[in-house]
Amino acid sequence: MASFLPPSLAAVPRIARVATAMDSPFVIPFAATVLAVVVSMPTALFGEYPHIPLVTTKSAPLNVYFVKIAWLWTTALYVYGVKSMRHWSAERKLWAWMRYAMATAYWVLLTQWFFGPSLLDLINAQTGGVCKEPSEEMSPEFSAHFAARGASARTARHCKAHGGTWAAGHDVSGHCLLLVHSLLVLLFEFVVHGDASRAHERPAAAASASSSSAAPDTFATAPIDPKEMARRRRPYESAVKAINVFAMAAFFQMAITLAYYHTVTENINGIITGTLFAAVVYSPVHMPLYPSSSSSSSSSSSSSSST
Repeated sequence: MASFLPPSLAAVPRIARVATAMDSPFVIPFAATVLAVVVSMPTALFGEYPHIPLVTTKSAPLNVYFVKIAWLWTTALYVYGVKSMRHWSAERKLWAWMRYAMATAYWVLLTQWFFGPSLLDLINAQTGGVCKEPSEEMSPEFSAHFAARGASARTARHCKAHGGTWAAGHDVSGHCLLLVHSLLVLLFEFVVHGDASRAHERPAAAASASSSSAAPDTFATAPIDPKEMARRRRPYESAVKAINVFAMAAFFQMAITLAYYHTVTENINGIITGTLFAAVVYSPVHMPLYPSSSSSSSSSSSSSSST
């Protein structure tokens, strides 16, 4: 579970079957894509949805204090999750931190910085995005300032900083990308690969520090009192509950984005881009999905071969 598995074409049917199961986190981007298409239909016929104050506007508290800093919330939950997985070995936690570093780099390169403007900003500019002077009449000083700096702005952020209006271009939804990316990383790392069935156990090396011969992934198997088992499982269950609360808020905010902002293709491309990291890093080619079932199947196959 901790390290990468060698790729195998024989695993492709199982990958497809597990990834499309109803309890797979990949249901989230699929559902979001369907929702993006459905909510766009009324707007094509009747115009945009009316905004709900403090809920759907850009200044809504949930948008300002949740979505805008969603990766900060993701990081906090990730740290809390790793600390709560007390049944994980040191090697398992190291792999978790490595995947977090890769997930952060993926988010930064796409949305924040790529040796200058981010990749999404570059895509927007390369597909026709330009900085235009506001339509209302401006002072000669502002017009001179805009002509000197604003007109050459390469990103929507820099354009707005100089008082301009960014127009055209394919603006991939950063909200959809970030929320889907965050959700999949948290759900795969701590729910799918959290090894819930062993949440009450502790690595044998941690239980007996003096035993240097214990393997890092072996667990202490002494009988545990039911009350003690419940107490040991509590950190894991608390982390999963916190992630579920984050997931509900994220999906609610994503529904608002799909209904009120961007075009259908921009939102769907944001969902796809947000899915790519998990599709590669958490693929069964690299990490086995549902390790308990895979281990049981392997044990049953070995027993049948012995007979």
